[in-house]
Amino acid sequence: MSSLTSSLLNFFGARVPSGQTDGLTKTYYDYSIDELKAMTILERLSIRDWNVEIFTLLITLGLVLIWKIGLTYNESKVKKWLTKHEQVFKDQFYQFGTSSNEIYIKDSAEDFASYATGRLNISHLNINFNLEPRHNMFFYIMEVIFSFFVKAITKPEDKIELRITLDKFANDKIDECIWAIVNKEQMNKYRESNYYISLTKTSDSELLPREFVFMSEVPDLNEALFTKDLKDSIQNSGKILRFLAITDQPNDKPTKIQDTRPFKRFILQLNFPSSEEEYENSKKLVNSFITLVDHAVKKEFKPETIKKILKTREVEINKLKKIDEDLKKEEAEAKRIAKLKNLSEEEQKKLEKKRQRKALKQQRIR
Repeated sequence: MSSLTSSLLNFFGARVPSGQTDGLTKTYYDYSIDELKAMTILERLSIRDWNVEIFTLLITLGLVLIWKIGLTYNESKVKKWLTKHEQVFKDQFYQFGTSSNEIYIKDSAEDFASYATGRLNISHLNINFNLEPRHNMFFYIMEVIFSFFVKAITKPEDKIELRITLDKFANDKIDECIWAIVNKEQMNKYRESNYYISLTKTSDSELLPREFVFMSEVPDLNEALFTKDLKDSIQNSGKILRFLAITDQPNDKPTKIQDTRPFKRFILQLNFPSSEEEYENSKKLVNSFITLVDHAVKKEFKPETIKKILKTREVEINKLKKIDEDLKKEEAEAKRIAKLKNLSEEEQKKLEKKRQRKALKQQRIR
């Protein structure tokens, strides 16, 4: 019998059977049916060993508590960031928040989202928060461990992504290009996780703090798109800014030619600030990111710049065409082999000779 259970029953005034027979302690299953019938419900409970159930309950309560603390902490980080930046979004957009009463929605314990719309040159702004799975410590620890051994699994981390979708006017005015300011510390990781960044070349510049580098298809874009507001706002943003990008290409590497169709958007990826000073820098950076759209609308690239950009796209499209042609050849070869299997040995020889003569004739023509 659990001492905790016995104490609880004594508190409620229930008689606890001694359970002693010839110097041996009787368990629940040692009592006869008649003896159990003679007991009250509380007395029956008192002689049952509840240690396993109590242990299970404590573990369950512990897991629920960890889940609640993790969720509350993640939600508080999101709420604080949005509250700190609320005035920036309200100054730039007619509507900020997912509804009239809510400024964000919770997709899961680690994924949150917000939204803004109603501004010249911008159709809408999506704000996505992806946080560490603090609500699930087992999953969190496993992800951290496996991230050291499996390349496809990344270590959990807190990040914020702002994504601007242009309105029709801005979309038509801004030329297709890929241009970014990237934090050097994680530059290779961003190349691997974002296809459009992998298409760029790096170029250091005195215009940028030492923590950052320009990454663009053509170096001419740096002069055309880098603004004074951006220069001022990134000076003390080394711990906050992951990268800022203008792109028209997909995040994931395309497998079909139609996947390379331009889709223009502006992307800002950030870390959560850890001090009031960093929050002030973050607000300036977000504001400069939004106004960058207005600057880009007014810019017209040089013909030679556009030509170089198109050349990059042609190279990628040709790679996909080559892959497509190889796949078609493999399919044709597979069909040919399947057809041969259904022919007699004599018919197979005739068909093979015919194929060889055709190949020889093509070589002579070349």
